[in-house]
This record gives sequence, structure tokens and C-alpha cells, in this order.
Amino acid sequence: DLRRNNIEFEFLKCANEEEMFCSFNRRIEKKYKKPDINLKTIVFTKGEAVSKNLKYSSKDKIKWDMDIFNSNESLFYESFVEGRKHILVCEQEMGVGINIPMVKNVFHYGIPTSKGQYVQEIGRVDRFGEGGKSIVIYKPRKNMNIYEKTLIDFNTPIDAILSILKILDDNNDLKLSFNKIIGHVEHYSIMAGGINDFYEQLVNVENYLRISIEIDEHSRILKQQVYMFFLYKMGIIHNWYIVNKNRHNVVYDIEVEEGQNDLIHVKRCSIEYISSLGTSSKEIHSIGEAKTIKEIIFIVQTWYYNQFLRYHREQLLNMIDFFEINSLQRSSNGNIIEQLSDYFTGTLTSVGENEKSQVISMTIREMIDTISDSPNVILNSQIERILENEYIGKLDIYVCIYHIVVSRHMNASRIERALSSLSNSTLNDFIDNSHLLYSRLRNDYDRLEFVRILAEFRNYESIMENLFSRISKDKLYYAYLSKCLNGQIEKLKGEIAI
Repeated sequence: DLRRNNIEFEFLKCANEEEMFCSFNRRIEKKYKKPDINLKTIVFTKGEAVSKNLKYSSKDKIKWDMDIFNSNESLFYESFVEGRKHILVCEQEMGVGINIPMVKNVFHYGIPTSKGQYVQEIGRVDRFGEGGKSIVIYKPRKNMNIYEKTLIDFNTPIDAILSILKILDDNNDLKLSFNKIIGHVEHYSIMAGGINDFYEQLVNVENYLRISIEIDEHSRILKQQVYMFFLYKMGIIHNWYIVNKNRHNVVYDIEVEEGQNDLIHVKRCSIEYISSLGTSSKEIHSIGEAKTIKEIIFIVQTWYYNQFLRYHREQLLNMIDFFEINSLQRSSNGNIIEQLSDYFTGTLTSVGENEKSQVISMTIREMIDTISDSPNVILNSQIERILENEYIGKLDIYVCIYHIVVSRHMNASRIERALSSLSNSTLNDFIDNSHLLYSRLRNDYDRLEFVRILAEFRNYESIMENLFSRISKDKLYYAYLSKCLNGQIEKLKGEIAI
């Protein structure tokens, strides 16, 4: 339980990757002016190349006191535990399961990819109640270039993300984040081709097929297992099991379903599989219209790839919002711990159908009033979790309203996504109550962005009339009025000239 920990938080915003590196070096040098056997630091990075760069680009005094964790070399781990070394750099997934006492500092070099991961890793601090610090070095949204901002836009299609990743530098933090998310997942077109090739081996099989895979082709074994899993879910394979394994190969027997070539049977099983993981009307319709099993394989893989990447991207974007909100609010250490603890509580409990239906049935005014009167951080965390797996526009707009009311924070791309998915009546309800949210926004830029988004769905004149007939006129109103007057003046000049 993080509430028992005495953790101090520091979120260091940097202009670019070079400044991130300099900021890390300054902090490390400051902390290790005098070596202290009780002062241990773990640094989480997003890859071996980053880890090596942090170590070998450091000053000698720091470099000699730093090791890169290697699961195959216990000497490095032992040196750190016993106090011969004071800094351990490791990739994020290498941190799981390491039991190290007396860790005083945990650095995250770049934004963690999820709250769950962040909570897991800062939990290494203050295990004996003596206090510690979590330091996150990252580049905030305002310092990102157009490609990075497009990456973290909730509305960016998956294929566009893949194209942008090819453009960004290899050391770019967001690129490293997405590479860690999708690094072990092949593109849907490649997966669909591999699964179809595997399926074609089963077309004329009556009962079972025996295949042998060489042991040294570990990635191929995993890939074949993934192929079998999807063909099982699609109703083509009934079961598979290992019949022989030695130093050289693994032999599988694959039992096929009686209806492995029955298009209707495969459609039914594929739709059941997709439906079990959320609402996917478009894919279900496409499967129903499919003419071949090969086409269904491609549809299922496209859906899975998009679901997988959307799930992890949603977690990453929620993490970015977390740092943005707490940096702007200058949240206390206790408040941050409460938020993270409540998020973890939200992962252990689930939103019941009644609570979910209640939120969906609320009017926009009811959402604003309920959140204003009694903000429920656990419910909001639970809704964010639902949205990672299943998209529901009314729940998304609840999260948008929650952040504006509680934190005065607006994520423009999230609001655009939510408003685009709402029914016409709910959209009108949102616009009708938009003055209650506009007045809570932190600055002129956010208010301008808010109006711009609303104007994508209704004309500027009606938006401005709705807002400023209910709240005091501000700079934005007079700027709009000035623009309208200038337009009228130019029109009159044109008429006079004629």
C-alpha cells in the first residue's frame, strides 16, 4: 500500500531528449557527491541503448558507481545490493521481481507507459519506512513537436502512428514507449499471412496434424503457438499438445474441428471471440459479410492489433495526463500517493453494471454537479480502465468533465474524440452546459481550444451566444467581437468602393 510509504515526488519537465540527459546527470551528480552505502538508486529506462548511454556518457566517478542490470550476470546485482555500487540502471521489465533493500531513489528516464507500471516500480522506495524519492524526467506535451503531438492525439489512427514512428529519431522517448508497447507484436498483415499459411496446412486434415519445430527457433515456436491460439478461437483448431520434446525440436499434435472449412462455423466462433472482449460492431459486420476464411483471418488480426495498441496507448496517454495535471497543480506528495493508491484500488475492484449504467444515463449537468459536489477518484479510475478495453463515448465525456472540474485540465484530443461519438441529443446537452466547464478552464489558451472544438460541431456564433449569455464576457469574447466588426468594416469598404 503506497499510503504507508514516505515518498517525495519530483517531475522534471525538459525541452528535448538532450535536456533530459543533462537533467539526469545533474541530479545524479548532486546525489552522489559523497558515496553512502545506504543511498541506493534504481534508474528505469526503455531499452539497453538508453541504459548504456546513461552510464558511458556519465563522468567517471558516476560511471564507476553505476551498473546496468543483466539477469545473466548476478555480479552486477550483488555489487549493488552489497553497497559496492550505488546506482543500478535497468529496463522497465527487468525491474519486476528484483528484491533490493534500502532503495532511496527511483528515477524514470522518460514517461512510464502506464500507472500500473509506475506504481510497481516506485514501490521499491522506502520499503523500511525511512523515506525516498521518485524522480521522473520527461518531455511535457507543450514541448513536443507536431509528430509527437499527433502520436498522443486520441484520434490518431493506428496506421498513422506506425508511419510517424518511422520518422522520429531512435532516441525519442515517445518512440521508445511505443516500441516497448508493440515491440513483440507483428503488424496485422504479417500475422494474418502467417496464420493463413498455417490454416492452409489444416484444410485437408481429417483428425489431426503433426508438426515439428526446431528448438533453436524460439521466436518461431512462440509464433506458431500464437497462430494456433487464434485458429482455436476461430473454431478451426480443437486442441493442441506437445507429444515429444528433445534438445533439437518440439513436436505438436494439432486436433482440428470438424467444421474447420465451414465458413458459417468459423464466422460464428470468430464473432463470439470478438464479442467476448467488447463491442465491435464494425468487425462483426465485416465477418458476417466475409466470403472466405482467409478474409475472416485478416479481419480478426486487424481488430486484435488495433485493440492491443489502443489498450496500451490509452494507458500511456492517461499517464501523460497524470503528469501534466499534477505538475500544473503542484500537487503535494500526499495527494499524488492518494491518486495512485486510488487508481490501484480501482484496478482491484470493478465498476458494476449498475454504476456503469448510472454514469451512462446521467445528463451532462448531472455529471458536472455530481463531480463538483463529490469527486470520486476511484470511479474515475475505474472508468478509465473500462475505456482501455471498450470505448463508450458517454464514459469518455465523463472523464473529460472530471478532469476539467477537479483539475482544471483539458485534453483537447480527448474531448474531440468524446464529442464525435455522442448522440446528437447528448452533444446538444454538452454544448448547452459548456459555460459551466469553460469558466473552470485554467487559461486563455485552453478556453480558446475549448471553443474551437465546440465550433467543429456548431457554428461560432451560436457557441459564443450560448457561452456569454450566461457568463461574464472576457478577452476571448471581445476578440471574437473585434473579428466580426473587422469583417463588417471590410465588407462596407468593398461596398463603398463599388
